[in-house]
Amino acid sequence: MLVKTSGVVIHYLKYSETSIITKVYTEELGLQTYLVSGVRSAKNRNKIALYQPLSLLDMVVYYQKDVQRIYRISEVKPAPALRQIPFDPNKTAVALFLSEALYRILKEDTPQPELYAYLKQHILWLDNATEGLGLFHSYFLLHLATFLGFGISQGSELLAQVQAYNPSLIGPTEQAAVADLLDALLLASQPPSSHPAAPLIKHKTVDALLDFYRLHIDNMPALKSLAVLREVMRS
Repeated sequence: MLVKTSGVVIHYLKYSETSIITKVYTEELGLQTYLVSGVRSAKNRNKIALYQPLSLLDMVVYYQKDVQRIYRISEVKPAPALRQIPFDPNKTAVALFLSEALYRILKEDTPQPELYAYLKQHILWLDNATEGLGLFHSYFLLHLATFLGFGISQGSELLAQVQAYNPSLIGPTEQAAVADLLDALLLASQPPSSHPAAPLIKHKTVDALLDFYRLHIDNMPALKSLAVLREVMRS
C-alpha cells in the first residue's frame, strides 16, 4: 500500500551505477530503508540533493505492515528545502556528524512522533542558526537520549555512568567542568550561544556523550566524522 509521510534523511550509500539505498526516519513508519533508482545518473543528478544528510522530505512510499524489506518511494519533495546546511561548511560538518551518529543510534521501525518532531525542530534550528553552533551537537545528543529511554537529569549522573565504563576518559580535574557544561545544556531550552568552558572541556563533553551512548546502544563504533567536525569548527 501507499503511505504519505514526512521524513528525515539519515544516510545513503551508492547502489549500482545510478541508484542509492537510503535510510530515512519517517514520522509515520519509524526508520525505513528505500531504494531510489536513477538519482545518480547525468539526467537526474540534481535529485541526489534530496538525500543529503538531515534533508527533510515529504514522501509517498510503498509499505507492507509486518514485513521487513527495502521499499521504494513513489513521490518525494523537500519539506522544506534546507537553505544553509548544504552550503555553510560549519553546518555541513555538524550535519554529517549528527547523521552518522543517528545512523548508528536509531534502530526502531516503530514510529515515535515525538522523536520525529524533535529531529525536525532541531534540524530547522541548525539551518537557521546564527549563533550557538559550537554547542549544538552536544545539546542535540544530550536531549535526544530522553526520546530513546535513557535520558538523564543531571550531568553528574551521566559522568558516573561514563566513568564506570571508561575511567580514564575524564581526569579528576576536568570532571566538575564537564558536569557544569552538561548541566547548562540540560537546563537550556535551545543550544546556548556560548559557554565559558575551555575547548578541551567541550571536547571531553562530546567524548563523554558518545561513551554514554555506547553504554546504551549495542555495537556503536567510533564516529569518523568527529575529527572532521572538530577540524572545521576550529577554522
